[in-house]
Amino acid sequence: MLRVSGMRIPVALFTVATIALLTLAWNAVSYRVSSLYVVAFFVAGRQRTISSAEVWIYVIGPNSVWVILPLLGLYVAVRLILDGNYAVLGR
Repeated sequence: MLRVSGMRIPVALFTVATIALLTLAWNAVSYRVSSLYVVAFFVAGRQRTISSAEVWIYVIGPNSVWVILPLLGLYVAVRLILDGNYAVLGR
């Protein structure tokens, strides 16, 4: 049992599958929100008001981190679920 703020949480809840499912959900939300921001920027036509260099510097560059890293997290979470161990993380 793990004690957190007076609550007892069974350690069995912290299995590879549980952690992977939580990671999968978190990364799916992060990917979706970041992707929608980039799509909304272009649908609204805001790229016409700034130069293409500014689009790359201020929109695509920073948001690519928030799109690529959740995709990596999704891959790791799926491998954790399918493999049932932490081999994908190098362990």
